[in-house]
Amino acid sequence: MRRTRRHAPLLALAVAVVLAACGDGGTAPTTTVAGRPSSTDPTTATTATTATTAPGPVPYDRPTPSRRVGTGFLDGVSLDGRAVFVEEEHPDFAQPGCEGQPEPVLSRVTLAAGARELLATKAFPLRGEVVPGPGGRVVLVDGCEGFLSRLVVGSAAADGRLRDLRVVPLAEAPNLGAGTFSWSRDGSALVAATVPVEGDPAVVRVDPRTGSLRPLFGVAGLGGVLLRVAELEGDRYAVAGGGKVELRSATGQRESAADGNDFAVTPDGRQVVVLGRTVAVLTVDGVHGPAPLVPAIAGREVSSADVSPDGRAVVYVSSALGGADNRVRLVTLADRRVVELTESGQWGRALFTGDGRAVVFNQFFEAPRFVPDLLVVAFG
Repeated sequence: MRRTRRHAPLLALAVAVVLAACGDGGTAPTTTVAGRPSSTDPTTATTATTATTAPGPVPYDRPTPSRRVGTGFLDGVSLDGRAVFVEEEHPDFAQPGCEGQPEPVLSRVTLAAGARELLATKAFPLRGEVVPGPGGRVVLVDGCEGFLSRLVVGSAAADGRLRDLRVVPLAEAPNLGAGTFSWSRDGSALVAATVPVEGDPAVVRVDPRTGSLRPLFGVAGLGGVLLRVAELEGDRYAVAGGGKVELRSATGQRESAADGNDFAVTPDGRQVVVLGRTVAVLTVDGVHGPAPLVPAIAGREVSSADVSPDGRAVVYVSSALGGADNRVRLVTLADRRVVELTESGQWGRALFTGDGRAVVFNQFFEAPRFVPDLLVVAFG
């Protein structure tokens, strides 16, 4: 399947051996349960939305019941919190694509009413993960089986409307990992990892205008494939692969590490949230070791996570190894308080809205209904 690392609701079987070394523990403390997803029609729902939520600190301990706003794979959020980007198959774009499967295309969906705006055209069939950068920059990363297919750069208005889009020329570039792309801290370049046929992967900077690559450093000893890279404050980098998350200097020297499969970075670029059997934090100064945010739970892993725009909370998907028992949870960094946002189910990738006042995520279903639902939980 295309983009399995981002879209699959479970990673349990693929990483069970890697996570075995991370240890077990007790059950994490929890508070409010937001409830089961509502079947309310999004066009008539009366639940408060992110567009009408009163300003002020986000009350993460007061989630509303989840509300369905449509269907499609979650691919990104608008800056103002009013819309999200989703991918879904469309009858006008049914030609075979990755691995001979129909290619999904990108739409913008409003959270208030579930209104859907198709962003793809016949001349420009937009698809891929929408990765925001400083100053309204945006890159659409389209991949197949983990490898990069196409990069599209441009800008995004606060409401998520895309403009000035153009394809980045990468004809002479080596293989690049589709899931590894992020923006540099100053927004002047993209940071990614190579996927070599043989030898070790390398972290590179990609010029979004010309597509030219500047190698930064090679990474050995992480299983031969980097799953994610990101530039941090202080000219440092985070890399993930082979069951490890490491903080590296600008020359590639390892400064600190933790067991884990993936990570998310706080908005200030000074903390790395590590995902594995638990949720832990590495600091850029490299002095402190990984500090657990939630206890490890026997038989479970954390498959995805996102940090709130205010840097106060982390939303994550806790998955049962080898099963469909997923839960979307939130933990606040200051007091490590865990809030349940869903009950047991097949839940996928969760993201904070751009204003941080809600969380959006996918719900998956058994065959033959493969198209996931898109749900939102607001706070307060």
